[in-house]
Amino acid sequence: MAATAGHACPNCMYRDYEREVVFKKRLAPSDVQGRGGYKLYIPKPDAARFCSLANINGSGGITLYDVEMKPWPMGFRTSTDGRAYLGAGWIKFVRKKQLRAGDTVSFYEVRCGQRTRFFMIAVSYKDRLQILGAPIN
Repeated sequence: MAATAGHACPNCMYRDYEREVVFKKRLAPSDVQGRGGYKLYIPKPDAARFCSLANINGSGGITLYDVEMKPWPMGFRTSTDGRAYLGAGWIKFVRKKQLRAGDTVSFYEVRCGQRTRFFMIAVSYKDRLQILGAPIN
């Protein structure tokens, strides 16, 4: 787990925290173009771990924080075939962050203090420079 200093945790007064990668996903066209709805499907092994860490059973909501500590509430669902996905809120994130197929999103569990934890989402843009987390086209 990597120790990080800088931004304060959104849930507490701590400035130092640890983060661990839960999973990364390279975005497919279907993740960002909305064919069949705007959803980010989460690979099954990663979904099981993510659900366990986030205390989600079947469906619910989760708030992810970007690298600027802006909250992004999203719906989390599992389909009848057992696939898990982020739904409501995902398209707002896609549009605001100008995501495209080939970009990568990384999900982190972040811990600060003894009991506080939250989830962070970070973006790596393919073939585009970025400054302070924003792409430069």
